[in-house]
Amino acid sequence: MDRPQTPNTDPFNGQEIEFPVTYVLKVVVTNNMTEEHHKQLISEILLRKKIPFNFESTKPSAKGTYLSFSIMVTLLDKKQLEELYAELKTLPWIKMAI
Repeated sequence: MDRPQTPNTDPFNGQEIEFPVTYVLKVVVTNNMTEEHHKQLISEILLRKKIPFNFESTKPSAKGTYLSFSIMVTLLDKKQLEELYAELKTLPWIKMAI
């Protein structure tokens, strides 16, 4: 009998991470507010966590239900990475962050 697979929540897929690390964070949100308001709320989190960032691009889903933000971030250590993902997961309008 096959075991059900658990989803991988590790954004680096088990790879060893050398900090500081700069990468593109993808955040998918429900399209329930303006793009600018979503950017403002995401920016507030990143600023509060003292994470340098730059919004690279925004893309709506085919049906317009979701918005996907690509954000260049620089993380200093594993604790900062874990705290960022933990906080992003608490927001109901964020569907995914990888």
